Amino acid sequence: MVNQQIEEISYAIAEMKDNNGERWTIKQMEAQKKKLEEQIKELTEESRKDDLITFEELGIDSIMVDEAHGYKNLAIFSKMNNVSGISSTGAKKSTDMQLKCQYISELNGGRGIVFATGTPVSNTMCVRP
Repeated sequence: MVNQQIEEISYAIAEMKDNNGERWTIKQMEAQKKKLEEQIKELTEESRKDDLITFEELGIDSIMVDEAHGYKNLAIFSKMNNVSGISSTGAKKSTDMQLKCQYISELNGGRGIVFATGTPVSNTMCVRP
């Protein structure tokens, strides 16, 4: 997933350069790309990993999350920067939840995920599938 985001940013950078985009926008996208590359390096670092069971090995086939509003701060890549409600930095727990939901969704053909909250989720313009 992170590699896909890096590809999207690289494409956007190339597109902005071709269209003679504003220099500050290109610099911001390059900084975002660098952050994602560092995130991949951190996630794949072997010295940090324990010899424990992975999420996939647990055999989980559905996720039910109460207080789901706690996972709303997911990083979103956008060509538009400095827009209120669009965050390019997100919480690690939100990214972790997204990865787990994508995995469960792939196993069950788009089913098996329930998010519940009594708190309105607001202050965002972004919806991530």
